[in-house]
Amino acid sequence: MTVRPMRSLLCGLAAVFFVWMAGGRAKCQDFSNRLMKLVVPYPAGGPMDFLGRAVAEYQTQELRQTVIVENKPGAQGSLGADAVAKAAPDGYTLLVAAGSTIVPNTLLYKKFDL
Repeated sequence: MTVRPMRSLLCGLAAVFFVWMAGGRAKCQDFSNRLMKLVVPYPAGGPMDFLGRAVAEYQTQELRQTVIVENKPGAQGSLGADAVAKAAPDGYTLLVAAGSTIVPNTLLYKKFDL
């Protein structure tokens, strides 16, 4: 091996090591006891609502944290996306949405800031 590939290999191994170490420490920290909210910008009973509820159930089991599902239908997903965008940026409010509705909204409407 020449010097350049060896240096790249060592840098890559160092990066993997540091990510591995950081991941181990992140698992040891306790997650807060606040409620998490999963916003589904579609009506209840549809396929995206089913997906959102399945994700919420999985998150509840994995995080040992209560995750609630809030349906905010209307305006082709814009109302739910807007509610999540205006929520506190703390990671406790998440959005479940299909790209088939979010992407066209950003192209069609001038004021659609996510």
